[in-house]
Amino acid sequence: MSEKRNEGNEAGDAEAPPPTGENRPAAPPRAHESAGREALIRDAAYARYQDRGAESGHEVEDWLAAEAEIEAAEAASDGKRT
Repeated sequence: MSEKRNEGNEAGDAEAPPPTGENRPAAPPRAHESAGREALIRDAAYARYQDRGAESGHEVEDWLAAEAEIEAAEAASDGKRT
């Protein structure tokens, strides 16, 4: 039989309380928001591919550039909502 070990919480170790206030991490995006964001990135990456004359071999570069473009647009729109 294999033993399960509870590493990191040995006898006497107390679990840390959940983060509160400013220390709380941002909530992950909801599934539909994430899917919508991914679609925007995919479309922007495909546009880059088309602008290059449908030359393959730059998929990762296109995706990362498109992702940065979408993130910058999101940050700009968040700043305008103040």
